[in-house]
Amino acid sequence: MTETTTKQRPSDSRAWQKKWRVERARGIKRIVEAGRAQEHVQELTASHGLSIRGIAEVAGISAFIVSDLNRGRKQSLYRETEAAVLAVTPDAVLARSNPEGFVPNIGGRRRIQALMAMGWRHQDLTPMLGINTANIVHQQGGWFTKKKHDAIKELYDRIWNQRGPATTLSINRVAKAGYAPPLAWDDDTIDDPNAKPDLGAAVRGRGRPVEGTVRVSEAQLEDVEFLLDQALAWDAITSRLGVDPRALERMLYRKGRGDLVTRAKTMGERIAYSRAS
Repeated sequence: MTETTTKQRPSDSRAWQKKWRVERARGIKRIVEAGRAQEHVQELTASHGLSIRGIAEVAGISAFIVSDLNRGRKQSLYRETEAAVLAVTPDAVLARSNPEGFVPNIGGRRRIQALMAMGWRHQDLTPMLGINTANIVHQQGGWFTKKKHDAIKELYDRIWNQRGPATTLSINRVAKAGYAPPLAWDDDTIDDPNAKPDLGAAVRGRGRPVEGTVRVSEAQLEDVEFLLDQALAWDAITSRLGVDPRALERMLYRKGRGDLVTRAKTMGERIAYSRAS
């Protein structure tokens, strides 16, 4: 006699049935239409260039579900699954823990190009990264591993404001290629495929502030000067303004006020000197 075993379904458990009764009594639907989740997935893939697997990893669901949503082949899904999908953001995909997972390469390409605009050549960057940066810049596909993204970002954050060893002639050739320098990018937009570099006057000329309004950058510049007069150092200033230090530093350099950065970063030394003298 052959013994047969019946595979228990999740809905056979007492816990599942109890939860179902409670939610039904409260009017909570377990199954919802897939429209919102589908629209969100399609936005993430089409506008932000994210991979199906990357979205699935962050949401903690099967890549098959995300693929079906992206192709419009899913009519409904669990409410918890919808919530997980809607919670996925581009930043979360870039920050996920899997180093071999795929992420959009546009941020890495922009960072390399920006460093090249500062005089860093492929022959300088490739040994520093252990990655052929020429391949990244000219890569046909839209993705690379998160491991590469993180390595490029770490190097970029370290040397973005340092001039490389290239000659002025070489830097001019890079400029003709249209590579935007680091000051043209903000940290919160450089990975956004829809973002455009701020190249200064050419960009600002597209639209002048309405009378009676003040640009955020102009207000921040005045705030920095005011806080410096109160003898606040760099860390205290960025904390008081609630801004990313690197973004503020680049804005000040872009405005031609790198002197404010220097004053703020040396404030502690100057205060100590004045007290000792």
